[in-house]
Amino acid sequence: MKEFPKQNFDSIPQIGFIAQELKKVLPQLVSQNDSGYYSVNYVKVVPVLVMAMKEQQAIIEAQKKENESQKAEASNATSSSEENALEIEKLKAQLNALLQAQTATVSAVK
Repeated sequence: MKEFPKQNFDSIPQIGFIAQELKKVLPQLVSQNDSGYYSVNYVKVVPVLVMAMKEQQAIIEAQKKENESQKAEASNATSSSEENALEIEKLKAQLNALLQAQTATVSAVK
């Protein structure tokens, strides 16, 4: 790059971390030379990233289990609600039958 000719940087755009930002989180992966330039030990970044991925995967798996559990609970609640609705309808029918019987009894007594 034209800005730092002594550094012999590649002219192809590079992808990487900003060392000063990475140093805040993982200082052991960043070094600084006598001229004040920072560098990142990318080989040591790999295990950190792999562990982070494993932790994320464990969280994802736990969330999947919780989601399945919540789906089952919702399904059970829906079933219970449907059963309750049927029971209410049966009770309404019995109440109507009792009211009709009572009305018929009162009419017969008059």
